[in-house]
Amino acid sequence: MKKLLIATMVLLFAIGIAANSYAAEPQTKTTTVKANVGEIFDLSFGVPGVGPGEKARSSELITFKTVDGSATWYYNNDAILGGGLNQTDPTDGKSDVALVIKSNVHPYCLKIEKTSGDDLDGKIGYEVGGAFDCGAAMETPADGEVVYPSGFAGSTGTGTDGWGELSTTSTVYKSGSTIYATYGVVIPISYALVPTGLPAADSAYTTTITYTLTPTLT
Repeated sequence: MKKLLIATMVLLFAIGIAANSYAAEPQTKTTTVKANVGEIFDLSFGVPGVGPGEKARSSELITFKTVDGSATWYYNNDAILGGGLNQTDPTDGKSDVALVIKSNVHPYCLKIEKTSGDDLDGKIGYEVGGAFDCGAAMETPADGEVVYPSGFAGSTGTGTDGWGELSTTSTVYKSGSTIYATYGVVIPISYALVPTGLPAADSAYTTTITYTLTPTLT
C-alpha cells in the first residue's frame, strides 16, 4: 500500500512538472495609429441675413446715405434710422459687416485698416460690436479680447459704445485659448461717416477697408 501511495505521489509530481514546462507565454501585437491635424485659419464675411451674418447689412460693399447737410454723422444706406433731433442713429440692431474667424491656430489676432492718402482720411469711424461664439444657441461672448476703439469725431464712448478713427492699422480682436475651428467667432463691425470739409463731387468718394487675420497677438 505504501509503495502504491509513493508511486502515485511521484506520478503527480511528474505531471506537475510537465504542466509547468508547457505554461503559455504572454504575446503582444501592435497597431499603429496616425492622426492628421490639418491647419484651419480662415477669415470670411458672414452672408447678410444668414447664419453668423444674420444681423449684418452688407459685406464687400458699403454705401453711406447721401450727404445732404442734414446730419453730422452718416451711416450705411441700408441702416434703419431712428427718430430724435438728429434722426441718424441706426436702430435696427445690425452691423455693417460680420467677420467670421475659424481657426485651430493660436494665438491670432484680427486687424483692420483703411487705405491711407485719400479724401476720406479722418472721415470714417468704426465700432466693434464684440466677439461671439457662432456655435452657441444664444448670443455668447467668445473667449479672447475685443479691442474697442474710441475718440472718433468727438465720440467719448468707451467699451462697446466707442468709435475710433479708421486710418492706421488697428487690432480688433485677440484670440483666447478656446478653439473655434468648426463654427467660428463672429465679430460685428459698423462704420460712420463724418463728412465735415468734404466738397460736393460729381462722383462718390471711395476707399478700401482691409481686414487681416494674423497668427500673432501683435
